[in-house]
Amino acid sequence: MSNAVVIAPARTAAEAEEALALATRVFSAQSALAGYPEYKAALWKEDPAWEPGNVVLARTDGGRLAGLIRIVPRTLFRMAQRYTVAGISSVCIDPEFRGRGLSVPLMEHALEHARSRGLQLALLIARRAADHYYTRFGFWGVSSYNRATFRLETAGGSGQAVAFADPGPRDFDMYAAAHVDSYAGCFGRFERTPAYWRFLASKLAAVNGMKWLTITLGGVAAGYVIFSGETVHEIAYVAGVPAPELVRALPAALQASGGIPLAFEIPPQHRLVRDMAHADMTVSFRECSYGGHMVRILDVGAVADAYARRAADRYAAMGAGRMETMVDGIRIACDGESSRATVVADGPSLSYAQTCCLLGSHTLSATPDGHDRMLPFNVSFPDQL
Repeated sequence: MSNAVVIAPARTAAEAEEALALATRVFSAQSALAGYPEYKAALWKEDPAWEPGNVVLARTDGGRLAGLIRIVPRTLFRMAQRYTVAGISSVCIDPEFRGRGLSVPLMEHALEHARSRGLQLALLIARRAADHYYTRFGFWGVSSYNRATFRLETAGGSGQAVAFADPGPRDFDMYAAAHVDSYAGCFGRFERTPAYWRFLASKLAAVNGMKWLTITLGGVAAGYVIFSGETVHEIAYVAGVPAPELVRALPAALQASGGIPLAFEIPPQHRLVRDMAHADMTVSFRECSYGGHMVRILDVGAVADAYARRAADRYAAMGAGRMETMVDGIRIACDGESSRATVVADGPSLSYAQTCCLLGSHTLSATPDGHDRMLPFNVSFPDQL
């Protein structure tokens, strides 16, 4: 059999169904989720961004499907700045065709396809066994894995009635407002349309152990919490909710055996951390440049322009005039009113330091250059499912 392959996006629903069948067969053995084939089908077809052209296929010259990559378009926010993102998912080669060098051209084609569609970043969640594989394609782990814990006396409080109720579509508009407000200062928030909230609810319902509650204040819906066990994966609430009372009430609502403190997977810029600034608080960071949330910058010019705009704002706040400097192969020039960033790369891919610098992502191993406010990058767990 010839080793020639044809790589192209799916053109029809039938081709997309064929790809879904292969992905389900390959990944079923790795999942402990009951009803995984149904869950996989829902992930693909109920996603508001779903279309056959989001699946890139590798076929032999005889027409057999040998591998695929699914592209998941999303909009990602770094505070107020917006990036278009290609989520890279369901990367797989049919076991019969492994060891023939198909994965490299398949990934390269998928990334170029995403770039040609105007998507500025590529994002994937790497499994530990495959972390190092993705760095060859210019991906770097830039996430910070933040956790926060709060210690409060169980007694006391303002007496405002923070309680919890079952979630429902009637509250989706409030959820959306609370989500934007609570994560507005963070890096890693996904845009959530009404259709995406319905999709998110469907995903959470299918995953064993994942639960979702509405936060109420005086009987009125005022936020939500997504959790499993004693870990809060996401929490958001509107202005006026008393944070200490919310933190006190959560352990009982989550049926946490250990009581306070719960572990909150939230970054330091989250509303809850700000509102609990006077509490006994611990915020932890963990990073791995070769794994976790791995990002490749596809449109270097657009991301450099965003970095330059942040630098210009920072220089203006400092009252700085003209200056020009080079950090990690990135030249930043400011004339007192605007800034421009130019990337000097040694090869076709950016380095880890350059990727972090342009994104403005906080890392434990890199020293901030003063041109930007570095933020921890964290994609909320429900968005990863």
